Amino acid sequence: MYWERFENNRDYQIRNKAIKLLEMLKIDTSSAIDISKVIKLMKEDITWKIVDLDGLPGFTCYNRKKNKYKIFLDEETSERCLERIIFTMAHELGHIVLGHFNAGKYDDSTCITNRRLEEEANIFADELLMPTSHIINKNMTPEQICKTYLVSESAARNKIKYIQRNTIYRETKQITSLISRYIDSYEASYRRKLNAYNERVLNDYLEKWLDPEYVFW
Repeated sequence: MYWERFENNRDYQIRNKAIKLLEMLKIDTSSAIDISKVIKLMKEDITWKIVDLDGLPGFTCYNRKKNKYKIFLDEETSERCLERIIFTMAHELGHIVLGHFNAGKYDDSTCITNRRLEEEANIFADELLMPTSHIINKNMTPEQICKTYLVSESAARNKIKYIQRNTIYRETKQITSLISRYIDSYEASYRRKLNAYNERVLNDYLEKWLDPEYVFW
């Protein structure tokens, strides 16, 4: 069986950062992730403010001297679509956790035009708000994901639609397959040994039954 390794896969590294963050902060992943609680519990100095951004969902400013971050969120978007604001907060948090500001020496996330960095922040937000392991364990549908994690319908559908690309999903399936193969092999070996044992016992009693000198108690 081909064994896929994930340690050097960027998708896997990003998703693990989100997973480890939730574990470190002791956030319950069986229900909607409170993104504001996540940010408040982090060691980084991160605050946010709702202002009029004229339709722009949000962005982050980084004060390099004070090592502080401030996320600005659009007032109209927050009133019209709370799920969008939550995803935006998780996306901006992804830029911070993944070190995009320091790596590119950006002072605000509107300057991050690198498509790869934007995709990385999206992957982080996806894993943070919709933990893959719990979704797999519960075999959740998009409707259940949407209801449980309070994300948009499109986000929930995309989670399932692109699950085959998700390295946490692939790793889980790989481990499950390995365990299943081991159990099948063990059961087959156990059945062979049991059949051999039963055959020996049966033959032993058959010989004793045919021996007129043997006394059965």
